[in-house]
Amino acid sequence: MSDYKFDTFYYIVDNSNEHYLSEIENLPDEEYARSYKGKMYCPSCRGPQLTLVKKTESSFLRTYPRQLHKIIDGEPCTYAFEQATKTIMEDYVKELRDKKKIKSVLEAIMRRLFESHIPSKTPSKTTGGSSNDALLIEKERSDKTTKKFVIPHYSFKSWGKNIPQDQLLIVYGKVYVDLKSAEYKDNDGKVYSQTYLHFKDIRTQKLITSCLKPQEMNISSGNYYAVILGRCYEKESNGHTYYNLKINFPIEQSILLKPFSP
Repeated sequence: MSDYKFDTFYYIVDNSNEHYLSEIENLPDEEYARSYKGKMYCPSCRGPQLTLVKKTESSFLRTYPRQLHKIIDGEPCTYAFEQATKTIMEDYVKELRDKKKIKSVLEAIMRRLFESHIPSKTPSKTTGGSSNDALLIEKERSDKTTKKFVIPHYSFKSWGKNIPQDQLLIVYGKVYVDLKSAEYKDNDGKVYSQTYLHFKDIRTQKLITSCLKPQEMNISSGNYYAVILGRCYEKESNGHTYYNLKINFPIEQSILLKPFSP
């Protein structure tokens, strides 16, 4: 039985799956019931209905009890499987790092998440023995059978308290990337500079989060499809709460950006 916590949904009112938890989590109960309740479905197979779960520490969407995901092209829906735990993700990423396959997996995940925009020339595979669905991990059991798990992945539009803290995950979305440089002095007074990638909402230009720019990355400010493997860290400073993005090591392999025109 899937325990996946959704942050996106398919909305039958406009037949679009580009809807996000952020647009409904703070709505008054009456407006939510009138406009969204019973109208949200799995963003992949559009089978089970989703319902909003509000908690003090975070919010998420989940399927109604006893509602099943559909079969898509002969395969079970991605979200019919359990979400990968922190330990499973760490083991999986270590395997990818050892095989130098992090970047190829991110490319497959980007095609999967933006499939209507970035067509694949060839069927995508991840590591040996893993599923053709780039968002699934296969773990072999002691009886030689396999069990599949969904890689936790969250939209930039959900970034903040609803993102699991301090665990490996995928953050993705269409964002405006702005380059910002800053100068620092070390203990000897030597000045050095660092460049940061600021991820902003394309429409509002509001800052979502930021991270160090990989030294070898050649990039300019603009609109990008983004898929990043990393962790979300909550930080308190001067009475404000920030949610920082720490990219997985090696960072050059763990961030994928492709430019696009809106």
